[in-house]
Amino acid sequence: MSLKTSYFYDMDKKWIKMDKKWINYETEKKMNIREKLMSAFRSHAQGHIDKHVANVEVYLHNPAGVGEHPDIMEAIEQEMEEVAKYHDMLEMLDKYFVDDPTNGNR
Repeated sequence: MSLKTSYFYDMDKKWIKMDKKWINYETEKKMNIREKLMSAFRSHAQGHIDKHVANVEVYLHNPAGVGEHPDIMEAIEQEMEEVAKYHDMLEMLDKYFVDDPTNGNR
């Protein structure tokens, strides 16, 4: 059984009635854009993390197969720095931006 959300607009299209609750249309639109941007950023950062973790796994399982990196430890360290950079960005996103968007983002 799927749940449906009912939307009702006033004549000026400034307010939406959504599930028995009236919401300002502009606020709702901004929240949707905000959520999409945050989701896209989260996916972007996680993609970079996954890429750099995969590189470390290649170095660990087949260090002889990576001819352009004679110093494997330095190469692993560089990859881990990239993982840490994007991990920190995700933590900042959760700490400073995942909250009620009407409070001015702290």
